[in-house]
Amino acid sequence: MFFVSSTRRPIISPVTTRDGRTLAGNAAAEEARQLTLRLISPDTVIAKADLISRQKSPLSITPEGILKSLTNDEVRDLFAYLPTPARVPLPKP
Repeated sequence: MFFVSSTRRPIISPVTTRDGRTLAGNAAAEEARQLTLRLISPDTVIAKADLISRQKSPLSITPEGILKSLTNDEVRDLFAYLPTPARVPLPKP
């Protein structure tokens, strides 16, 4: 058995910014003045001065039951890929 939430960085969920955006993603980096969230798209860097609220969640953003539709080989490949910094480009519309 493999628990995704036990292997990923804590998720910041949600983050609300002064301009009204609400974002959630893995905390890719954090410095004194900024937070970098790793979302589905490229990382989003947010000045901490622009944050209104922030909550940490110990849970993964992986949907519950997503592995049920995958073969064992696909699950193995997915878990080998997830911790890598590589990103596969999204298909063009």
